Amino acid sequence: MSTHGGRATECPVSMPVGRTRLVDPPTETVRLLEEQPICRVRLLNGESGWLTTNYELGKAVLADRRFTAARIWGRQPVGELERWLAEGVAEEGKPPHLNEADPPFHTRRRRAIMSRLSFKRVQDTRDRVQAIIDDCLDALEQAGPPADFMEHFGTPVPGLVLSDLLGVPRQDREFFVDLTDRIRNPDSPAADLAGDLRTWDEYVEGLVEYKGRNLGDDLVSDMIRDESTTHAEVVKDTIGVLQAGHETTTSQFGYGLFTLLHDISRWDALKADPGSIDRVVEEMLRYNTIIEPNPTERTALEDAEIGGAMILAGETVIVSLLGANRDPSRFEAPDEFRPDRNDKGHMAFGGGIHLCAGQHVARLELTLGFTSLVRRFPDLRLAGDLEDIRWIRANAQTAGPLTLPVTWSHHTEEH
Repeated sequence: MSTHGGRATECPVSMPVGRTRLVDPPTETVRLLEEQPICRVRLLNGESGWLTTNYELGKAVLADRRFTAARIWGRQPVGELERWLAEGVAEEGKPPHLNEADPPFHTRRRRAIMSRLSFKRVQDTRDRVQAIIDDCLDALEQAGPPADFMEHFGTPVPGLVLSDLLGVPRQDREFFVDLTDRIRNPDSPAADLAGDLRTWDEYVEGLVEYKGRNLGDDLVSDMIRDESTTHAEVVKDTIGVLQAGHETTTSQFGYGLFTLLHDISRWDALKADPGSIDRVVEEMLRYNTIIEPNPTERTALEDAEIGGAMILAGETVIVSLLGANRDPSRFEAPDEFRPDRNDKGHMAFGGGIHLCAGQHVARLELTLGFTSLVRRFPDLRLAGDLEDIRWIRANAQTAGPLTLPVTWSHHTEEH
């Protein structure tokens, strides 16, 4: 790439989207990782920005306070960014999502949710999460064989776990899971999707109002009890937890099971050594890296040199987590699925102050979920042809299957 005073002079490349093979990064991401780990890129909205594709630069940008996670609505002039951030408002004066807020607003609001999302507090929910998993395994068994894993397990488990965490009334949980599933479906007509999103916002608004009158032992009640948070912030952060925790874990369940069953030796290895589940889950998170690319968008608050490139104040930088997690300078044979690498240094949950708040919840769901699956259905297999699997569209914010037909023998393990 030719530069002049640290500025790229060639036309930006298009934003890499879509995987060449089902489990591999886009070919362009691989090429850039090898040749131009930071480069000019044409963003999905048509604007010009920057893209990092290796581990070192990605980690550096996410930890650098010269870059903000705030979405700069309307692209305010650079001189107004500090005022905009200080006021802590987003589009139309509403509070920003937690993952789009900077300190001090991010610090205050994250503190309101993190006590319940700490490792210890999440581990205290093991029995409740296991009960949800067992119920969904029953539903999967009753539906088949064969059956759609996503319909009966991959989608409902994260939705029900989040419902329990947030304090959604039991009578609303089936409605809640069905609604979030419809919103996740890229084939939903635009008019239906818009209606579902309005319904979702209205439901969350009503839930927060209900919990305000009926405080309980749940995350929404915790946020309400925190007097530093406003009603609008509790609503926005509840929606943020739902968006961040449901779609991502659902995609990881689907992509993870596909990864294990597509090469059946991986499933058999887990079956032979179920104690390896923690390493399997960490490698699954690294290998699949379902988040790509927009959640790692950052905007420069001042001119900043990164990897030899000069990023000007107001310019956008996208961090490719997928590229970072396939960087051969950080991971040996990164395109191989190797649970024995036992490496928690991956970037599947992002980095910096916006490191995923729900990472312990996701790990618990995946660990208990796959342990229970391999015990209950030891001979689980993909059903039909690979062409029968429907995948999330290439330019979505997460990757994974919408449907995943599986089969097994009628005899299952006792539970």
